[in-house]
Amino acid sequence: MEIIKIVEGSELGVKPTLKELNIHSSTFYKWYGRYHKYGFDGLAPKERKRSKFWNKIPDKLIDKTVKVALERPELSPREFQINIIGDNGEVLETHNNVLDENFNFSDMAGGNSSK
Repeated sequence: MEIIKIVEGSELGVKPTLKELNIHSSTFYKWYGRYHKYGFDGLAPKERKRSKFWNKIPDKLIDKTVKVALERPELSPREFQINIIGDNGEVLETHNNVLDENFNFSDMAGGNSSK
């Protein structure tokens, strides 16, 4: 708000005043437009939406993987993958990651784990 008042009251003009304040003109005009459209409240910082991670494993899939692993402890890692994949074609690595995070599954299978 203060910067808008300074620019509006300046005798130099908009561009020289912004240059003196070290503010890019596009930034000023963005603020100025929000101020005219929404008033002082338009200058308040916007609340950002929580971003979704593109590679987050869905909770439903985690729950299903853990459930099957607990219900069928006799399965080898390969049998487990075949059993849980079934007809839906989910990615094998996803299940391995879930199991490794919850049970240290790679160690049980004789694989290398970074844990």
